[in-house]
Amino acid sequence: MVPQRFQCVRDVAKNGLQVFVCDITFERLKRDRSKTRKGDCLSCVPSGVATVAAPQTK
Repeated sequence: MVPQRFQCVRDVAKNGLQVFVCDITFERLKRDRSKTRKGDCLSCVPSGVATVAAPQTK
């Protein structure tokens, strides 16, 4: 992600945006997690699908 876009994500995060980074996708694409940008709005989760679906089961 280009720096300008990441700044836009940070700006929107001030209004409650959360970005979930899926561990399964990182493994499948053989990506290095240490290269993921750091930010208060970013969270690594084991499964993105399960994380998004969890509130719907309540």
